[in-house]
Amino acid sequence: MSTPQKRIIAGTGLYASATPRSNPLIQLNEYCVVTPTGQQQQIGNPPALWTQIQYTDQFKGPFTGWVYDGYLEDWPNPGNVVQIDPSVQLPYLSLGVQDILYSKIKQVNLCGEFSVAHIAGDGIVGFLGKWVASAQAVATGILTKGLPTGIDQIKTMLAAYGIQGPFIGFLEAFRDPVIGKRPYLVTPGRMAKLLQDHWLIAGVKIDNRTGEFVRSGGANHVGHWVVIESVAPFGINNGYVHLYNPFPNNYQTITFRLLMQSMGAGDPSAVDDLSGIWIPKPPPVSTSSEMAGEDTAVG
Repeated sequence: MSTPQKRIIAGTGLYASATPRSNPLIQLNEYCVVTPTGQQQQIGNPPALWTQIQYTDQFKGPFTGWVYDGYLEDWPNPGNVVQIDPSVQLPYLSLGVQDILYSKIKQVNLCGEFSVAHIAGDGIVGFLGKWVASAQAVATGILTKGLPTGIDQIKTMLAAYGIQGPFIGFLEAFRDPVIGKRPYLVTPGRMAKLLQDHWLIAGVKIDNRTGEFVRSGGANHVGHWVVIESVAPFGINNGYVHLYNPFPNNYQTITFRLLMQSMGAGDPSAVDDLSGIWIPKPPPVSTSSEMAGEDTAVG
């Protein structure tokens, strides 16, 4: 059983021994993910618990040292919804699980690729191989430069699995033949109904250090693709949104209002057709008894 990772909750030094009186080996911040070695010491009067950890900095390499245990918190996110082959994993732990090594390049913009791999039920390496084989010019142009992807590139990814359009833009799906297309028609209930037979790849804004959804643009805020799975409405124009987020490569739940604010960079009225793409789900497979018209009722 692998050792569970921890994260640093506030800036602190990593020390050669269990004391802060010496110069730190390296400074750690709240975005660092570390691995405990299993060694701990009680230091001082009253005694304080110190833990030995291993930390690999992407620029300075591996370190082993001690931190006050109060700076450590469990990091329970396994990040394994889309399978990542060990051969492409980075040599250091990161909150951004989607970052991998591929085509000899550190890929930090694979949210679109992870989203489609999740929909297709494939591992990221298997997905990238299929995408390169089916749309070589597009895929290699993106991967050799580590570029982000847009809706047009996502359509070529879907085509690698035989998923063809027509694909509907985000807001178009909410058009009403009488009222027309207006932002207030995007409601939790209407989205929940659409998600019964569609996936939604939605464009949001996140903090690129933590993967958290953000409401407005900032120095560390970047565009990001996620897969909306379902919505459970509550209250007036709110609800719980269950989604797959490639940044931690895991599922999470946010509010409907935060989703809309993040899709519109703080202004829900700014959400338009380019904010997402609706992908039809395949029809459910009928069982043999249903196909034969058998009566399966008991009694």
